[in-house]
Amino acid sequence: MLTDIRNNPLTGANADHAKRYNLLLQDYVEYRASLFRDIKALCKEAPGFPMVHLFKGYLLLSMGTLSTTEAALQCAQDAVNSPNPLTEQEEHHRAALIAWAHGDTEKAVNIWEQIVISAPLDLLALKLHHFALFWVGQPVRMLKVSQQVSASWNEDVPGYANYLGMIAFAHEELGNYEAAESFSRKAIDLNADDLWSLHALAHTFEMQGRIEEGIELLNFPLDQFDDRNPFRGHLWWHLGMFAVEKGDFDRVLDLYDRAIYADQSSFYLDLQNTASILARLEFCGVDVGDRWQPLGEVVKERQGDHVLAFSEPHHTMILARCAAFDEIDQQLKSLSAFSKQASRSISPLIEPVIVPACQSIRDYYRGDYQTSGDALSHLQNRLSELGGSHAQRDLFTLLEIQCALEADDIDSTNTLLLSRLEQRPNSAINWQQYLRFSRQMGDIEKVAEAQSQLDRIANAH
Repeated sequence: MLTDIRNNPLTGANADHAKRYNLLLQDYVEYRASLFRDIKALCKEAPGFPMVHLFKGYLLLSMGTLSTTEAALQCAQDAVNSPNPLTEQEEHHRAALIAWAHGDTEKAVNIWEQIVISAPLDLLALKLHHFALFWVGQPVRMLKVSQQVSASWNEDVPGYANYLGMIAFAHEELGNYEAAESFSRKAIDLNADDLWSLHALAHTFEMQGRIEEGIELLNFPLDQFDDRNPFRGHLWWHLGMFAVEKGDFDRVLDLYDRAIYADQSSFYLDLQNTASILARLEFCGVDVGDRWQPLGEVVKERQGDHVLAFSEPHHTMILARCAAFDEIDQQLKSLSAFSKQASRSISPLIEPVIVPACQSIRDYYRGDYQTSGDALSHLQNRLSELGGSHAQRDLFTLLEIQCALEADDIDSTNTLLLSRLEQRPNSAINWQQYLRFSRQMGDIEKVAEAQSQLDRIANAH
């Protein structure tokens, strides 16, 4: 039996199929836009090659929509239509695909973990494990499993840079910034095409307030990643985030139109990126024009498509900014109905975390600032369960500050602002809000301090 380049079995593959599978897997971890086209072609040419069908199923589910579920389950069936029996490792992959398709992410993660412990060089299982844990907010487990297999990985193993990138990102989410920077830089040195490692380093800079270094890191021509899938928009979002923190709002709007949301897509990550960056701009008093409206039409079309917990509050925000409050009521009713599906990993989070988070955003945009702020305060210790990164979830902290400002809650505003300023002294958003607060309080000295800090940040090089 042939294997891939990391010695994982490939039942039913000939030499050409195995070679192409290796390239497909590398394209996967490098976010190549051509991947799905090429994997469909190989499935058609090699119907008796189970792993390529399972790989296709995984890609379908990675799109983050219930609309691909049936096609993914068909891939699981296609895998057993092979004339050759699956190996135990391949059977595990099939079981993980089926569990994931049915919304049981926890079961799928457990199976991928089982695969990785027994076959440490199964890059596909390791990447899927990492990906899924990110969206359920479990960085401790991400790091633990990656470290458990470290003895099997070294520079002679293809994909080593991609492995280091996963280690780097897990360290970053755990606040181990020195380790995160070390691992991500080594990965980038080994493979400059590893966008996840670049992404991990961008996160590290952002969490440390290293704005200028972040801008320099991502200061590529805007066509640099045109051969990559929609993840490229998330890298441009990070560049936009650095520009927001610097107070360079014109650049953010230009990036938004030309790179962050240039394709007008309905991909879940694009909707998260756009909502969060437009909201941040508005918190700083920037007029974003009619940019919310196309997003609202997309979200309306995705009603009832509950896959990722983290997407739901962003959908609410988009609908609220389009004054579609009836649609928000529909979203909340749909979520409550979905919570009854006990087999889905998202279900237990819906009533205690997802719905209150969505309601708090709805209340903010309705002008009920005190109710919204109180809800966000009570949710703070559970927001990590929504998944996503610290940088992404910072939107909720900013929203809570905005609620306090709008409600004229002096004590809460002061406490929240000083806390975030301590963490991010180089953030223009912080100083913009501090400037507004100081003006409300009539504190001339603090107004001058805030303006001075904004000038410092804007002129930093």
